[in-house]
Amino acid sequence: MDEIEIALYSTEVHEVELNEKELEFIQKITEGWLLGINQYLFLCKKNSLVNIDLTKFNLLNLEKIFLEELLEISPPSIIKTLRISSLFDRFSESLLQEVINGSEDELGFPIPCQYIQKLKENNFFLIQLDSEQTWFRFHHLFQAALVKYTNTLEFELERESFLKRGSNWFLKHGFFEDAILNALKTQNEEFAISQLSKIKYQLLNTDQYFRLKQIVSNFPLESQERQPELLITKAIILENEAKHEALFQQLRYIEEQVDFKVVDKQIKAEFLIFKGMGSYFIGNFDLALKLLNEGIELNKPKAESICTFANAYKVFSLNALGRYTEAIRFLDRHLDSLFPNQTQSIVRTHVAKALLLSIRGDFNNLEPLTNRILKISREFNYYESQGFALYFLADIYYRQYRFEYLSQIFEDAYEKRYLIRSVWFLKLWAIKAFYFLRIGNQKELDRTIQEINQFSDASNSSNLKHLAEALILEINLQNGKSFFANSSFANVDFELYPPMFYHYFTQNTLLRLLLERDDEQSQNSFEDKILSLEGYATQISHAGALARINILHALKSYRKGEMTKSEEYILKAISISEKANDYMVFSEYGIELYHLLNEITPTKKSRIFIDRLRQILKTLFQREIKLNSKFQTDPILNQRDIKILSLVAEGYSNSEIADQMNLSLNSIKKYLSNIFLILEVKNRTSAILKARDLGIFKS
Repeated sequence: MDEIEIALYSTEVHEVELNEKELEFIQKITEGWLLGINQYLFLCKKNSLVNIDLTKFNLLNLEKIFLEELLEISPPSIIKTLRISSLFDRFSESLLQEVINGSEDELGFPIPCQYIQKLKENNFFLIQLDSEQTWFRFHHLFQAALVKYTNTLEFELERESFLKRGSNWFLKHGFFEDAILNALKTQNEEFAISQLSKIKYQLLNTDQYFRLKQIVSNFPLESQERQPELLITKAIILENEAKHEALFQQLRYIEEQVDFKVVDKQIKAEFLIFKGMGSYFIGNFDLALKLLNEGIELNKPKAESICTFANAYKVFSLNALGRYTEAIRFLDRHLDSLFPNQTQSIVRTHVAKALLLSIRGDFNNLEPLTNRILKISREFNYYESQGFALYFLADIYYRQYRFEYLSQIFEDAYEKRYLIRSVWFLKLWAIKAFYFLRIGNQKELDRTIQEINQFSDASNSSNLKHLAEALILEINLQNGKSFFANSSFANVDFELYPPMFYHYFTQNTLLRLLLERDDEQSQNSFEDKILSLEGYATQISHAGALARINILHALKSYRKGEMTKSEEYILKAISISEKANDYMVFSEYGIELYHLLNEITPTKKSRIFIDRLRQILKTLFQREIKLNSKFQTDPILNQRDIKILSLVAEGYSNSEIADQMNLSLNSIKKYLSNIFLILEVKNRTSAILKARDLGIFKS
């Protein structure tokens, strides 16, 4: 019965009027079954409907009725069927046939027997769970009574066998969560782990990392911290979530806890592969290659995702060791060894090659390969590789100033934001933010920043939160808001992600922030960090990082008046970026870099690229250039205004400025309003930054 039917029944049969709260409670506790409704209404009559405490509704009366009037008068065959069915949170005819198979003679049923029909005929409180009448469960009160009734030593001896059969049936039919939950009910840890091993690679090979994570979380915490299979599976999940710091802690813990002389070879293979990845990240490329080769040798063919993951880091290591051609040939040979139906492995191998091309800034070969990845991924719904492809295409189109293709990519990515890797979505949204910043769409820029914050908050992941905060700092820097960026970066971890794969990386933002500071400690830190990053980027041939490093060197020399060194660095950056037609990397450093580019003498080889670059930057910075030109030919601020703005920059309040200049407070406010109007800004900070860009004062 539903609530309306219950209200009608209670009024006409029991002459009891139920209020809204009572109706809601009775529907929830009885699930509309007449037996429970009657018990509740008898209770209402007894208490005269006055101040009934719903939490004290006595369910023992129902259990007693179930036990005495239904179970104890049923034949043994029915009781046995009920006991077996009650082991499962849901059951189907096929499941019961599998579990009871071999016990038919003992149950006394003819062969074959329709067990669900038998339960229906005896009115054993079955609740249908789907419209096809495939899945059923018992009424929860009847289920509770059954559990008590079947808790006997005799049945306990058979219980594990029935649960194992049920777990195997669920596993065979793809209901992996049910398979593991029922395996865990056996309290046989070894069996539960073996069931996990059977499904682990089916999930990994189809990018179902989140589902695997949820399944692993069902194991007792003590098992998760001790069992080698669970430990290494958690490491795999951490890598997928890009939680590198937590991953490396997990690997150290595994090394302490696991005896690799006795564990399954596949567990050792996976440990070696992920340790090899860690060695690559810290720049120990020889050790990385050694560990990866050992892991690949031990890895079983069924672990296709682990194989393609290991192959990717193997080619990254070969590339870092100056063996790029060998790396490409290795991937091509691996592709040739795959069968046409191994589409997941094929597309993952293409992704590994695309990542390598991205590192080296080879956009000419990257773009057609990325389109191929996207085509295959869409055809087979491979969302993780779709995420890779969408990011690469957005990056190429943005870098090469092909803005007309970006909108569709952003739309596709937003629809799939919870299906692709979180870190890739955030990196892609960084491109979206930079795009709206460059075209001057403040409304969409603010909206994109809001989406970045919302997505990182929803992820409940500290590493993604740090990435989002670093992105927003970078956006502020590119938007000329270095004051806001400098005031809020102390708590951001810029080293969470290694500087590879992406054209945007957090270490670059940190270097920019340090460069904006004039104190000796920040400048020393800048020199140390840029030297370290340059060594790593040079070894792995990271084109995007090397271009930015040279731009930062050029800007520092330019500010010190060292024009020869500055020109040398900027020409190196141009030489790197020209191969990828990457114009937009120069736009990220503002109008100051535009002025620098106008002062250098292009080489014959770079003249066409530099001319195009100057034209693009002139378009992007036309407002700033116009204002700058106007100031150079016709100074827009008089000496009094410049003095006031200088005092603002030094941190003086309006009243303090009035005292310094022997003017009234109202006069200072009036002059500041006029300065804001001339500079086309809305506040003190923006005025300071605009004045610096115009060369009115240096700091």
